[in-house]
Amino acid sequence: MLEEKDLQAIALLINGAVEPINIRLDNIEERFDGLEQRFDGLEGRVNGLESTVKSMGTEIKSLGKKMDARFDYLETAIEKVD
Repeated sequence: MLEEKDLQAIALLINGAVEPINIRLDNIEERFDGLEQRFDGLEGRVNGLESTVKSMGTEIKSLGKKMDARFDYLETAIEKVD
């Protein structure tokens, strides 16, 4: 049977072996948190771009209708001149 001092020695060895793993896991967690924040920022920017593109599409359709109306007007005016 192991004595208490033997158990303490084993515990110290295990803690010493596990500590570098804990440090690396903490570093990975910090890096992941940073990536998560950056991803959230990118997601917000993409959503903003999506909204802008939709708005531009609506404006382009409106401009197309206005141009069609102007061309129709010019076509009618040219027909009258002919």
